[in-house]
Formats: sequence, C-alpha cells, structure tokens
Amino acid sequence: MKTSEDFLSFFSIGAIVKNTSHAAGKVRPREPGGPDRRLRVAVVTAESTWPIRTGGHARVAGILTALKSHCELVIFGPKADTPPDIEHVEVRVPFDRTVGNYLSLGPRLGRSAFKRNERRRIAGLLAQNSFDVVIYTHSYLAAVIPAPVGTPSIVDFPNIEIDRQKSIASTRRSATAVLPWIESWKARIWEPRVVRRAHANIAVSDADADRIAQWNATTLLIPNATHVPPNYVRSPEDGYVIYACNGDYPPNKDAGDWLINSVWPHVISELPHARLVIVGRNTDKAFSYAPHRTGVRVVGTVDTLTPWLHDSAVAVAPVTAGGGSQLKILEFLAHRRCVVATEYSYRSVPEIFADGVERTNDAVHYARSIVGLLSDVDRRHKCESEIDAHAATLDWEYATRTLMQDVARVASLRGSAEPREVERSPR
Repeated sequence: MKTSEDFLSFFSIGAIVKNTSHAAGKVRPREPGGPDRRLRVAVVTAESTWPIRTGGHARVAGILTALKSHCELVIFGPKADTPPDIEHVEVRVPFDRTVGNYLSLGPRLGRSAFKRNERRRIAGLLAQNSFDVVIYTHSYLAAVIPAPVGTPSIVDFPNIEIDRQKSIASTRRSATAVLPWIESWKARIWEPRVVRRAHANIAVSDADADRIAQWNATTLLIPNATHVPPNYVRSPEDGYVIYACNGDYPPNKDAGDWLINSVWPHVISELPHARLVIVGRNTDKAFSYAPHRTGVRVVGTVDTLTPWLHDSAVAVAPVTAGGGSQLKILEFLAHRRCVVATEYSYRSVPEIFADGVERTNDAVHYARSIVGLLSDVDRRHKCESEIDAHAATLDWEYATRTLMQDVARVASLRGSAEPREVERSPR
C-alpha cells in the first residue's frame, strides 16, 4: 500500500479505553470527537485470547496489540484476561454440537462456536453501535455473523478453510475423513462469498494471499510472528529434542505419533541417551502412551515455552497436514533453535531462515538430521548464530508495522455499499 509515514498522525493516541466485561451485552457509547477521534473497531473472535495458550491465540493477540494504542477496540468473544485498555463484550462459547450444524451448507465451526441466539445478539450489537470497522479473526465467523450494511469489514485468514479441511481429510482413513471432506466442499460455497463481501482480507503468506486474490478480492499480508527474546541462550551440549504443540489439534497428534513411533526409535539406535520432550496444551493426554518409550518425556500444558526451549538442543516440526502457517516454528527460530521439519511444515519457514531448517518426510532421514544436530555442537551453535542475525524480523511489531495504515484506509470506506480496492501492503 502506498501510504505516507505521516498517515498515523491522523490519530490521537492519548485516550485510554476503560476495560469492561459486559455479560449483558452492553457496549460503552461512542465517544464524540472531530477528525482526531480514534477509530472504533469491533473484533469478533471465538478465541479466549488472553492468556495465550495456542498459536491461534497468539495471532489474535499480536494483531490486537498492534491496534490498541491507536483504536478504541471492542472485543466480542469468550471470557478472557483482556488488557485494561480494551473493551470486552463477553460471549458464551459452549461449542454447539447440534446435528444441524453438520448438515448446514454454512461452516460447521462458525455455527458451532456461537449458538444462534449469540450470533443474533452479536449482529444486533454491531448494528446498534457505530463502528468504523469490524474485524473477524476467522472466515467462518464472518460467514455466520455478517457486518452491518455500510460498515467496512476485514477478515483474517489464519487458514483458508477449503484447503485446511482438504489437507486434514487427505491424512485420515475411512470414515474419519468424511467430515473434513464435507467441510472442504461446503467451504467452496461460503468462503469465496466471505472474501468478496469483505473490504479487505488478511493472509498469512504470499501463497494464501494469491489464493484469496483469485476470488477478485482485496488482500493484505500479515505473516505470523512471535515474541523475540532480545538475548538468546545457546543450546546446551546435552540438550534434548523438543516437540511443542497443541495436543487437541488432530494434525499435531498425528505428527507426534509419527515422531514417537517411526522416527524416535532410529534416533535412539544411534544415540541411546538422546531425549525427546513433548510439551504443550493437553499433550499429556494426546501422548499418554509415550513416557513408556525410551528417552521420551511428555510435560503437558505449561505457562511458557521459554525455559523448555532454553534447555533444548533441537526443535522438531513433524506436522504433515493442516492450513495456514505454524507459529511454533517461528517460536523455535525466535529462540534461535535449529529445526528439523517435514516438507509441509517447512512451508511456514521464512525464506531468510531456510539454512537453519532441515527438511524431509522420510523417517530414517528425519532421525539422521536430528542425530547430526545433537552430535555436532559446533555446527549447531553456528546455525543458531545465523538465525540470530535475522531474528528481529520474526517479531509481531515488525509483522504488523503497516497494519494501522491498512485499517485506517479500510475505515475510510465507511458508508459505501460495495468494497473498493485497498492495495496490498508491501512486506
């Protein structure tokens, strides 16, 4: 997007919005003001963003943090430890498993996240309150809770559901593949409509941006990012291999099973004292059998990965299906750890870090890559130094550096019936 660096001076950042959690659904009245009034932005999300527990939470939190100093943010979403300068309208998210959600031509995830009465309540509040922009954190939410007529909308695509569901289905067997295949087919109907209806769509990669642009839609690019520690700890000589993931996500479970059952025995045969640590939300349940395997420890949910990454020597990314990009890979690189990835996971690696990541889908070769990095400490430390040279580009502040300009340009379309072109920001 060709915008002036002085564009942000249009906004006043002095006012602070008082945080309130409104179970009854009341929204604080719009503050009066002239041209210096801050934009009032509604955010519809099914993520309980704070505290950050998964990669999805981190992406939403990264985007909101970039906006909150310049906008009046009102989040419509489940209960969360929302920062004090963001207004929060609490929405019940019981995850409705009604059969009709599976049979509907609309997205099952969108209909399941919010029950019908909650969807209607959110739509009503969006219409009653004068917002400059409505941001949806997933395409399936925009499909079931459309923005009011005349209010510009922005849809974030951490995944393109057509492709994500198809990818998941391709790794399943027999009956378990039916549901994701159906959801992928349904998304071919509703997802392009969401894209064309939005005034801007945010992609996580150039490939996804090009995919969205095929539907004749405006596309912005905000790659996934993470918090980058200013100083890093070199990997210890006797460090372990770390696999960090959300154990509730099926592609992560499948990847962990492959790592434990197909890869790790080859590692142990060459390095009998090697250790594998699996850490992350509900991994203790997903891999409850793993502690019985030689050299494997399953930690489960932790408050932060940082101390676990400090004590690690090598990080692994064995996922072979899903969608979007994997935030955990960025977190590994932000902590300056060498990564061994599958071909699928390698797609989430920024090009500038390609030399710090080894990739293969073959279990034996995967094990050899792990063994090589564990055994050669000098090589590993050299790799970590090379990663450190570009680590700053992984931070959310860098990834969202033009976001406010993008949102302001979209807000300028308020009142127009049809979306107009918003150029893609250079990255």
